[in-house]
Amino acid sequence: MASIEHLISLTDPAYQQWLDVLDDDHGIDSGVVLYSRQTLPERNTTFEVAEYAPGYLMIGDDSGGYGFLLACTSTPGPVFHSDLGSLQLDGFLHVADTFSEWRATGFSLPTT
Repeated sequence: MASIEHLISLTDPAYQQWLDVLDDDHGIDSGVVLYSRQTLPERNTTFEVAEYAPGYLMIGDDSGGYGFLLACTSTPGPVFHSDLGSLQLDGFLHVADTFSEWRATGFSLPTT
C-alpha cells in the first residue's frame, strides 16, 4: 500500500505546489472541500481509498457523500468524482484532465 506522501510525490507539480501553501482544508461556496496535507491521511484511510482505488488520492469532497480523487498513475493525472460509499473505478465521473484545469474552473462541481 502506497503511503500518502508517496502518492503526493506522484501527482503533478501544480497540485504539489498548491498543497504546499495550503495551511488548512480549503472550502468553496459550492460545498467542495479540498484537504490539506494534514487531513489527507485520515480521509484516505477512513474511506479505504488504497484498498478500493489503488493509485488514487482522495483530495477532497463535495460535502454530500462524494469525493474528488486524483489519479496518481500518470502525471498530470485526471481528477474524478465518486460516490464514497462505492469507490468503483467504473463509476468514477471525469471532472478534469488535470488539477490545474479543475482549479481554473474554481473547483466546480461536475455536471451529470
